[in-house]
Formats: sequence, C-alpha cells, structure tokens
Amino acid sequence: MLYFICIALILAIATDLRYSLVTLTGEYVIRDIRRDMYSQILEFSPSFYDANR
Repeated sequence: MLYFICIALILAIATDLRYSLVTLTGEYVIRDIRRDMYSQILEFSPSFYDANR
C-alpha cells in the first residue's frame, strides 16, 4: 500500500514539474517574440508612422 502512495506522489510531483516547465517555456517564448516585435517597431522612422495612420 505504501508503495502505491509513493508512486502516486512521485507522479504528482513530476506532473507539476512538467506543467511548470512548459508554462515557463511558453512565457519565455512570448517574451522573446514581444521584445523582438517592439524593437523592430521602434526602428521604424517617424515618417513610417505619419504615412500609416
């Protein structure tokens, strides 16, 4: 009986760790995409914004 409880606990911890790592990886990907997009937007000249209102 104790064996099954230990296995269930290990699986629960592993599942939580996997979920946390996937979530963290997704947040890093979104952060990098936003940073690259905003840096690209900031490189446009002011005339670009005047022409594209």
